[in-house]
Amino acid sequence: MYHGHLKRDSNKYIKWVLLEAVEHLIKKDKAIGYRYYKKMRSKGKNKARVMVAQKLCRSIYAMLKHREGYQELRKRMAKKIRVSP
Repeated sequence: MYHGHLKRDSNKYIKWVLLEAVEHLIKKDKAIGYRYYKKMRSKGKNKARVMVAQKLCRSIYAMLKHREGYQELRKRMAKKIRVSP
């Protein structure tokens, strides 16, 4: 998975909204919050915020594509990732 910079030629308002939403998302979603703090300790706050913003952007795309809410998407992804013993 790629965790690079946000593209410069993209919409600056969407980037701003995604980066602002990061602060709320890491408080509401414990799994994403854990990944944020782990990345923040190793790479810094700005890179961690960009990583979460990219994940949020991919989640929004998947929600629109599959016409489902955030909670349904998280449940579906959790089932997909779960490893059987």
